[in-house]
Amino acid sequence: MVEAGCEPTDDTCLNRVPKARIVEAVREAKGEGTALFPDHLKKGEMATKTERFLKGSGWLPELHPL
Repeated sequence: MVEAGCEPTDDTCLNRVPKARIVEAVREAKGEGTALFPDHLKKGEMATKTERFLKGSGWLPELHPL
């Protein structure tokens, strides 16, 4: 999926998950050093910042069966 150009965006997935999952995604992609990621932001702003932060990281959310 990453090779095909798929990246998490605020439109595709980040606005559809809880804020705690967004913070977890950043930690998964960038390591525990990102523990101070601004989780105090409103969800929309957090999703937008996370999209920029994850760009090019190769991180994608896990797939869930239908």
